[in-house]
Amino acid sequence: MGVLNDKNIDSKEKVKSTVLEILEKNEIPYRLTENNDCESIYIDLNFDNEEFKSYFYYAPLTIETSDKDICKVYPYEIMHIAIEDRDSVLYLIDKKVIRTKYHISYWEDVLSSRCFQKPHHSYIVNLNYVSKVTRDDVYMEYKNYQYTVYTSQRKVRKFKKAFLNFGKDE
Repeated sequence: MGVLNDKNIDSKEKVKSTVLEILEKNEIPYRLTENNDCESIYIDLNFDNEEFKSYFYYAPLTIETSDKDICKVYPYEIMHIAIEDRDSVLYLIDKKVIRTKYHISYWEDVLSSRCFQKPHHSYIVNLNYVSKVTRDDVYMEYKNYQYTVYTSQRKVRKFKKAFLNFGKDE
């Protein structure tokens, strides 16, 4: 996923046509959304193909579960992480749940602070799936899967700022 912003329409059209040409030449499926109000384009890449995922969207994380099994998880699959009964619990977009013994600080170090933020000391949330932030809750959704986590008074302002700036050029 990527967001391109440009005030110059000619430049925006040139960038758009170049990116789409590359995607089509390499037979990469995509969905294009244009927002004329803020003069941006949004290209949603199709991540159904496992090979495509590994080449174009983060390397997988190899983790040990609480049951001592080893598995690979791509960061984009993680909707959020919660601390429950001293375990880190990964809630994935395919509704899978993985329990690990890793401390939350491990996930803060491993995951990109650009895409993952903490609205509460017990949660790390993938901003890609956030649909709404209130004073008390963060609402996330992916296809028909919806989830809500709490915010803390101390962290909600920083979280809202990160969410508002998510997708903007740095």
